[in-house]
Amino acid sequence: MPYLIQQTEAFAVWHGTLRDLRAKVAIARRIDRVATGVMGDVKALGG
Repeated sequence: MPYLIQQTEAFAVWHGTLRDLRAKVAIARRIDRVATGVMGDVKALGG
């Protein structure tokens, strides 16, 4: 189930100022996985 990921301006600025290329790529890949529904090891909250 695909999810819509909306990027905020604050995130875009923060991500754009990261100097660590490996971190930038890792963050972008993780967001791509979440967008396709691959949440990883998660548990529901509240019940």
